[in-house]
Amino acid sequence: MSQYQPKNPTRKQRVSPEYYGVPQNNVVDLRQIAAAQEQAATPEPAKVSKRLLRKEARLLAKKEKLQKKEEARQRIEKLKKENLLKKEKNKKQKPLKKTKEKKSSQRLDPAMAGKPKLAPVGIFSWSNLAKSITPFVIIGLILILPFSSSAFYSKLTNIKGQIIDLSQNALTSLKDGGSKAVSMDFEGANQDFGESVQQFQEAQVQLNTINGALLEVAKLLPIAGDELSSAENILIAGENLAGAAQDLTTAFETFNNLDIENEDFDEIGITNFLVFGHSSLKPAATKIQLARLAMDEVNLDVIPEDYKDNIQLAQEQLPALENNLNQILSLSETLLTILGHESPKRYLLLFQNNREIRPTGGFIGSLALIDIDKGKVKQIEVPGGGVYDVSGNLKVDLTAPQPLHLVNPKWELQDANWWLDFPASAEKIQWFYEKSGGPSVDGIITLTPDVIEEMLKITGPIEMEEYNTVVDADNFYDIVQVEAEKKYDETQESKKIIGDLAPKLLDKIFSLESGELGNIIFMLNNSLQEKDILLYFNDKFLEKEIQDLGWGGEIKDTPQDYLSVVNTNIAGGKTDAVMEEVIEHDAEIKSDGSIVDTVEITRTHKGEETDEFTNVKNIDFLRLYVPQGSEIISAEGLSIIDKDLFLDPAEDSAYDEDLKNISGNIIVEESSGVRINNEFGKTVFGGWLEIEPGQSKTVKFSYRLPFKLNTADILNKYDSYSVYFQKQPGSFDSLIISNLTTADNFEQVWQYPTDFDGDFSSILNVDRFYGVVLRHK
Repeated sequence: MSQYQPKNPTRKQRVSPEYYGVPQNNVVDLRQIAAAQEQAATPEPAKVSKRLLRKEARLLAKKEKLQKKEEARQRIEKLKKENLLKKEKNKKQKPLKKTKEKKSSQRLDPAMAGKPKLAPVGIFSWSNLAKSITPFVIIGLILILPFSSSAFYSKLTNIKGQIIDLSQNALTSLKDGGSKAVSMDFEGANQDFGESVQQFQEAQVQLNTINGALLEVAKLLPIAGDELSSAENILIAGENLAGAAQDLTTAFETFNNLDIENEDFDEIGITNFLVFGHSSLKPAATKIQLARLAMDEVNLDVIPEDYKDNIQLAQEQLPALENNLNQILSLSETLLTILGHESPKRYLLLFQNNREIRPTGGFIGSLALIDIDKGKVKQIEVPGGGVYDVSGNLKVDLTAPQPLHLVNPKWELQDANWWLDFPASAEKIQWFYEKSGGPSVDGIITLTPDVIEEMLKITGPIEMEEYNTVVDADNFYDIVQVEAEKKYDETQESKKIIGDLAPKLLDKIFSLESGELGNIIFMLNNSLQEKDILLYFNDKFLEKEIQDLGWGGEIKDTPQDYLSVVNTNIAGGKTDAVMEEVIEHDAEIKSDGSIVDTVEITRTHKGEETDEFTNVKNIDFLRLYVPQGSEIISAEGLSIIDKDLFLDPAEDSAYDEDLKNISGNIIVEESSGVRINNEFGKTVFGGWLEIEPGQSKTVKFSYRLPFKLNTADILNKYDSYSVYFQKQPGSFDSLIISNLTTADNFEQVWQYPTDFDGDFSSILNVDRFYGVVLRHK
């Protein structure tokens, strides 16, 4: 079974916005951190509501435990009689347990401890999901019962050995169950997890055999009380973790046994299995929450040193595990809506060619109309002539945005993705599609050629007999994009090959083995995170969920500095795949708190003389989105294009109201060529940049930000600076370099990332962020 590798094998797997350097809510107020810096040594008092919640969880766990008390007591009596036999049996089995066990170094990595992770989209990858058992195994292994002897409680001392034996047996069962789950032995795993639950319950019953009054009094004493409470909570956590693992194993076993090629599967529908998965995960999520609440009550000060680090690691990782499962539950509900569980859906799928970059990903050359019902694709319609088959039927005449007049003064469907904000562009695309005779749709899905290439790496080659060719990851673009434009123009169906390829690709995907299907899902998640796939839905609640997941392509609302560099290829050929881009951002905080940003963008044309498609001039309409109200100081290096090259619109052409309302008035500085306007809560600086093959050019913008840092407030000496770099969809991994300098009257007291020292650099394959808290002297 091969493991999917992202398009750049050197990249780490990215599953969390915070791992990218982006807070999950995308909006940060660093001022709130400042006061906490001087109070870091003072523990924050516990919130009453949280304590009540934990108490309620403990009572719930105890109630369930007491219901099984009688049965557990009987098992204990039997266990006592068989104790020697069990110990002997364990000794005999020990050598067998020295076989290789899979470990998850990622889960144990201290650097990742406590960081919330985005729920993997691969929830329905059967073999990959089986590995999700690993966190339960890891946390189970570190729940070693840390009792210290106490002369106060002779009864506790007498049964301590029995409790430890039970706990260690429970951990052994939990560990064995995890190993079996990873190796797909779900029946054996389920049995082991069940035994683990039983043994944790028996250990709790033993603890409760201490006289109730004596136990409650002991809990009030400083040391022994904490030991007893911590022991009890560790047992509760262990029981719930084992129970959650048992729930998940049952669900995984069901999914693993699915035969997606079976006719019964088609009749039932994919989404009904998602419903089952959701209902199976819900009780597991509840048990994980109870385990986390119980572990929160464990006092690390009374834990023996040998176990303290592991218990602390469990306390740190359980919230991430709980968050993971909750996000999976939320995602499954979103998928049910998208896949048409309640009612059929119709989507417009757009292929955006990022070799000819446009604001939301690339030039719209091809499209498809997809009908989906209960997760099954019912119909795919692909116009043989691509987008021009549709735009040729446009019944209205609108004047295109002025830069597009270089190729076409009439605004049509293929140029409708004019704005960086994908929801706005998607709505305009729908408008043009319907005005061109297309039916109404429920949403827009876009993808770049990179997505298909990554799929073909997993599915392998696809034979296209009618074209006498085989399509694979290496030749897909050349055959489908380049050859379509050259060879098949004679038939007026240049994009027909895409329509013929689509069903074959889908058939190949759904015939993959479960592990490979998981790789497809993992790849799709990467493509969504890197904005090679964008989603827009007319259902506002669903659209909000998509934006919360980071898949909506909307312009981010940020409290302070912001930068997005947007390239628009207009009459520049298919050259953007050979353009290298370096963005240098310098922010200077002056003594009065004002901030001046300088941005230099260097683009290098790597087109080859022998390639007729890349050996042409790259013509780029460049836009910088910056905080609204920023004042331009200077703009250097922009190209000036002869006005006579721009085409005039028809006399009866109308000016679009959406364009007027969104982009507003545009001011052009004739000397520098810079265009200035406001849209989507940002100020936009735009201009032209022409680059011949083998050439490199740099443009430079300097501007003053519309806000200042606080320098006058004597009572509050703290303020913050943060900057958000938003990636253009479809762009080819630009390099972002940022430097922050401050006047001498500012001192940096906190930073994110933690190693930030004024210099920041990264590949802009996803959105990036950094921030600091400053104290003025």
